[in-house]
Amino acid sequence: MGAAIAYSVRQDSVYEAESAIRLRDVSADLQLIGDTAPTLQDPGQAAALASDRMDDLPLARKVKNALRTPISAQALADAVQSGVELRTALVVIKIKSKTPGVAARVANEYARQASRDVIDQQRAQFARGIQTLREEFRAQRRGRDRDERNPDFDALTRSQFDQAIVRLETLRNFSRGAEVAQRATVPDDPVSPRPVRNAMLGGALGLALALMAAFTRDALDRRLRGTSEIRQELGFPIIGMMSEDGMGATGASLNGNRRPLPEPDIEAVRILRTNLAYLDVDNPPRTVAVTSALPEEGKSTVAAALALALGLSGKRTILLECDLRRPSLAGRLGLQQAPGLSDFLAGTSTPQEVLQVIPLPSEGLVASADGTQGTAGDTLVCVTAGNIPPRPAEMLDSDRMRQLLAQLRDAYDAVVLDTSPLLPVVDTMALLPEMDGIVLCVRSGQTTRDQAKALSLALGHLPTKPTGVVVTAVQPGREESYSYYSYAYGPTAKSS
Repeated sequence: MGAAIAYSVRQDSVYEAESAIRLRDVSADLQLIGDTAPTLQDPGQAAALASDRMDDLPLARKVKNALRTPISAQALADAVQSGVELRTALVVIKIKSKTPGVAARVANEYARQASRDVIDQQRAQFARGIQTLREEFRAQRRGRDRDERNPDFDALTRSQFDQAIVRLETLRNFSRGAEVAQRATVPDDPVSPRPVRNAMLGGALGLALALMAAFTRDALDRRLRGTSEIRQELGFPIIGMMSEDGMGATGASLNGNRRPLPEPDIEAVRILRTNLAYLDVDNPPRTVAVTSALPEEGKSTVAAALALALGLSGKRTILLECDLRRPSLAGRLGLQQAPGLSDFLAGTSTPQEVLQVIPLPSEGLVASADGTQGTAGDTLVCVTAGNIPPRPAEMLDSDRMRQLLAQLRDAYDAVVLDTSPLLPVVDTMALLPEMDGIVLCVRSGQTTRDQAKALSLALGHLPTKPTGVVVTAVQPGREESYSYYSYAYGPTAKSS
């Protein structure tokens, strides 16, 4: 106990200041301009992303420059803590400092700069919507110039375009998607040290430290670990696994690719293929979108492996790369990046030019759940992303894309889409209503509870679809790995 008191006396006092920003729902404003409005994230999604970006160095540099403080941007980024109150769409910002006034000033400046960032992002989206309207207006006017009898362009049409653009410009200039909800006040009392508390803890130091270590990890670590936590947060069944060693690999050695999936993951993908069919027993999904909350969660690995497993089971399968911002399948599968999906949607390439065929290996073929068996010479058809377009969201939300999906559904037994992450961009939101099923990839030990909640909110705005979760980056031997990661199953050596 004496040691605890002495330790407390020798420690510098630390003060904590707390501010908060509120993410505002601008959907009511968007209703004024109808279908021409750009798609914006709801406050829950925006709050989760704003919280994740709070410790980014660019934001810390803005705070440093605004305060003109000698504190480094890295030190500011390390000092900030943030969390999300989803019911109120509040992002709570906490700053600790040895000086109470500094803690309050930094917390308030973080709130101000974070609000500005959200507003700037929304203004950029409105600006893109304005540009799209102007391009549509010019296109229709060019049609009028070619044929003065063009019934699609008249004074009324021009007036409608002008009104829509004026409304969008008004929203861009005056709409506020974020505001400072709570300003930090200068704290009167330090949050540490606390001599009385430390003295009491010192009386039972051994047991207390062990308990504190366990509870502190659970309280402060927002990352999801294990299938039980992931299932509880998302509310969807776990239908598959992917080990940490399997991340970035393909289902087999294809087109010279030297990094096939490890054998346990190959079996895991077969299990995923079977479980996918049971998401809807009466109508097994034929078109499936594979997505995630954020990048680097293994969605492309899972999409490629699932498509390969479906092809090896004898199904006519096509793999469609719909992540037009950060494509990766061409390099993994040894294919050409372009021409691809974006070139077809832009009308610069034909279907024959974008379809690429991958011969599938004849070994290791396994019958599917309905008893269908693949044969040597089976192929997997793949359409890579193609050249990166300037407006991928509008391209994926086009009638041409919907017509393509309908044609592929008629031509193939299985259509697998590798889509963009749901939280950073809106590209995938236009595709999900066209799907029969959804596969969500959640990286164990990386995806946070806030991201999982934002993901659930995003899916809640869409029509209900059969949805399953694949837990990725699983480490063998842990609770979530199931027995096929912990044990080997195969022929045993004969005894002499």
